[in-house]
Amino acid sequence: MAVLRGTLKNFLTVTIDEGGLSRLSWRDLGDGLSMARLAREGARELVLYRIAAGAAPDVFRAHEHIG
Repeated sequence: MAVLRGTLKNFLTVTIDEGGLSRLSWRDLGDGLSMARLAREGARELVLYRIAAGAAPDVFRAHEHIG
């Protein structure tokens, strides 16, 4: 099976709205990790994680999404 590799940098631009980030409802998970829910539909949700500067490298632990 062939694997296609490439970059989206010529097609995609990401701009962070710091004001928008500050308006989110952040839940402090401890150890420098916070989470905000961006959207939810039924049992599915889109979340954003924020890792504080100086947090341990493993603060965002490996996990599985089943289903």
